[in-house]
Amino acid sequence: MRRALADEDTAEADAGRGWLPELVEARRALKAALRRRDDAPAAEQQRIAAILVRAAEAIERDADGPAS
Repeated sequence: MRRALADEDTAEADAGRGWLPELVEARRALKAALRRRDDAPAAEQQRIAAILVRAAEAIERDADGPAS
């Protein structure tokens, strides 16, 4: 229950920052996926970490490009 309320509070705060609903939902889905794997073995944690690093790099790299 606490997580559900926290997610609602976070969604409201994110909307207040001007984040699009699609971005808020994508962030929520990512956080949920990570929570479901909180007991993952080391190899799976390394795989997930590599995915997140690549995503962060792509976001930073593409931030310098033209706005859509």
